[in-house]
Amino acid sequence: RAMAVGLVYDRRMCAHRDPFNKLHPEQPARITAIWKRLEDAGVLDRCVRVDARPATAEELATVHTDRHIEKMSSVSSRAYGKEGRAALARRYNSIYFNDGSSESALLAAGSVVELSLKVARGELASAAAIVRPPGHHAEADEAMGFCLFNNVAVAAQILSSGKVSVAGSHKVLIVDWDVHHGNGTQNMFWQDPNVLYFSVHRYDDGYFYPGGQEGNFDKVGGGAGAGFNINVPWPRGGYSDADYVAVWEHVLMPVAREFNPDIVLISGGFDSARGDPLGGCKLTPLGYSIMTQELMQLAGGKIVLALEGGYNLESIAESYLACVQVLLGDIQSERHDIERAYESTWTIIDKVRQELCQYWPVLREKIEMPASRSSPPKAFERLTTEADAVEETHDGEVFVRSETVEIVQISVSSEVSSPHSPSPYIWYATYGSNMWPARLMCYIQGGKVEGIEVPGQGLLEKTPPLEDFWLSAPHRLFFGRERSLSWGNGGVAFLNPVPSDGDNCHLRAYKITLEQFNGILAQENRLDSMAASGLVSPSHFETLKSSPHIVDFIENAWYGSVLYLGDKNGAPILTITCSQRDAKRFECGELPTRAPSVAYQNTLINGLLEKGDLSHEQILAYVTSRAPRS
Repeated sequence: RAMAVGLVYDRRMCAHRDPFNKLHPEQPARITAIWKRLEDAGVLDRCVRVDARPATAEELATVHTDRHIEKMSSVSSRAYGKEGRAALARRYNSIYFNDGSSESALLAAGSVVELSLKVARGELASAAAIVRPPGHHAEADEAMGFCLFNNVAVAAQILSSGKVSVAGSHKVLIVDWDVHHGNGTQNMFWQDPNVLYFSVHRYDDGYFYPGGQEGNFDKVGGGAGAGFNINVPWPRGGYSDADYVAVWEHVLMPVAREFNPDIVLISGGFDSARGDPLGGCKLTPLGYSIMTQELMQLAGGKIVLALEGGYNLESIAESYLACVQVLLGDIQSERHDIERAYESTWTIIDKVRQELCQYWPVLREKIEMPASRSSPPKAFERLTTEADAVEETHDGEVFVRSETVEIVQISVSSEVSSPHSPSPYIWYATYGSNMWPARLMCYIQGGKVEGIEVPGQGLLEKTPPLEDFWLSAPHRLFFGRERSLSWGNGGVAFLNPVPSDGDNCHLRAYKITLEQFNGILAQENRLDSMAASGLVSPSHFETLKSSPHIVDFIENAWYGSVLYLGDKNGAPILTITCSQRDAKRFECGELPTRAPSVAYQNTLINGLLEKGDLSHEQILAYVTSRAPRS
């Protein structure tokens, strides 16, 4: 039993869920799906069940501030209430709270700590923590990116600091294979030579979540921790098993063997898996098993796998199972079963090795580039996510299933990540409720206006538009769909993407950053702001400027298409509408057209009144003439 694989799972962590958005990807079914798959595979009985337990304030204080601990520990109390929690969530980036959030977050952090201590002390050979919410984005004093406490960082700091008696456990390797960069973990160990942090993630020139320069390959740590922070930044999506295995062989494993850790903690995000709605990469269970198998060579196999991201229920369950089977000794994966890496992968590896070789001489040797795939990842990578919620039951747990929505990940042109420049400004032209600034600010800063049923999430960048102007466009405004989640019964505004000489539509254009535009695009389609990362980048502007001036960024979504309307002062004017295919379906009656609700119509009137040259009667005539007769 002393050499068994430990396992933590507790349904109490299912209590954390978004109180306003049933479509939120970080949902309870993520862990119930994993548990059910392990059960079906017959591996549960071969693991040692370890009871989940909440992290103590003392444990959390090793990486978090007292203020943050108190806030996250009490946010589910009656003192906050539903509206108070919503107001607090809007202060953060991609965060929600409900009455189960505090207990779930404390259990997630405490369970990872408990398993890590047992593995470090030799009571378990290795362990797996099926926990949520995830942790690697959480900063010392800030919740972020679905993460409340930084679960793995808490465990790593306890093990490396010597504050808890653990024989031999002083050097910790954290391997973060989540598709998003673990900004919180990196910052917590930036100057710590006892913790080697390694992350392989999408970077997209700094436009992929969490954004900025922090995830680039030149960020190697500071002070005594210089060289102990390793970033491998993918320039876009599409990377798969062979690319990750090449990084393991030529970057991670040589350095890890030199570092010689006493324990390995895996920030196991499975949003790099094929089919994930937020990731855009193509890792398979085979790839995850090979990576885990390689890590088993370190620290005598003392590994703790802690769940981070991953939002496709099937791929997260299959991938997690593959890792647990490796921990149990069931799988010996062969590399010849995978494809060759891309040419761009070797370019990235070379850049990373050059940056790190001054700290790790083992990386100085020039590597010979083997045969590789010359073509870049596919330009259009379609990924399933959810829309139009339907509740179903999975292992006794209610979760969201829906019609398929496809995020179209359009690759950028650069082969190697370059320093991130500030998000450029664009003109966001709106013809619907966002013509009223109060409604637009619900998207940017969060909150609701009168008549709306679901509050806006808010963006990380909450700065109001710099300026605005009015324009007209030769496109037909119409009202479609029978009901929306935000406004209830009634149609909502769409712009026919095909211009027509006989039509004229009023639009209000706001000067905002491209990052803000992406966040609005995501929210318009009921996606979390994390899904906005990399949707539209400056490299897409030339494509949009070419006829027919429209690109479908999110397929099968209501507002998945971006339409180019021109330029002003060097910045593109972009609007969001339905696809050309859906516009034809509206025209032929396959999709319903409906008059807007009174509340929705009032937001259009409020916005158009600010134009200044239209009377209330003229505005009402403009709106009603474009609505179908009942």
